[in-house]
Amino acid sequence: MKDSGCKKIIFSSSACVYGTPDKLPIKEDAPIKPDNPYGATKASIEAFLQSFHQNFGFDVIILRYFNPYGPGRMYPPITHAIPNFIKATLAKKPIPLYWQGEQIRDFIYIEDLAKAHIDVLGLFGYQVFNIGTETGVKVKDVIQEIFQIVGYKVPIDDLGQRPGDVAATYASSKKLAKAVGWKANVNLKEGLRKTIDYYKSQDKFPKTLVKSFF
Repeated sequence: MKDSGCKKIIFSSSACVYGTPDKLPIKEDAPIKPDNPYGATKASIEAFLQSFHQNFGFDVIILRYFNPYGPGRMYPPITHAIPNFIKATLAKKPIPLYWQGEQIRDFIYIEDLAKAHIDVLGLFGYQVFNIGTETGVKVKDVIQEIFQIVGYKVPIDDLGQRPGDVAATYASSKKLAKAVGWKANVNLKEGLRKTIDYYKSQDKFPKTLVKSFF
């Protein structure tokens, strides 16, 4: 990177770097103590980039995503909760669900996330920001919202608990709001409706679903 002439890096990090939070909402100065390999990887890259900033003067902006969702990602592997829930529902197949859906998450719509990237382009130095809605929602309530939008229900496949899952996590994004005026504009119901409409519009949807998810 040093030899390429690159002067600024905007890194897509994750709320997983926080692990199980000591308090909610999570602020950027919360302890970094990831509970799973994914979070540990993101934390390691953050540390590497901070070192690059300190040693070579790179501008580094770290964006810690909470739970992004929205149109797109038709290809395998499908790892995010909302695409899995929607695709299972539209295919009228059971939804695989951990923890009976009691986990609390902060779901951020992809357009709001993209706007955050644009908004921070003018920032300098080493800065870290959370990207979330500041609202925690139970996963099981997201599923019920999907059912309400499509007008029917499908069975739930209870998978029990999963190692590395955090019971509750949602962001404080006030630091980013103060820095650049950013805020999340798309509420969960609107975002889910847009996402469902997108998946319905895809001609290859049933084939992609069956091949990559079940």
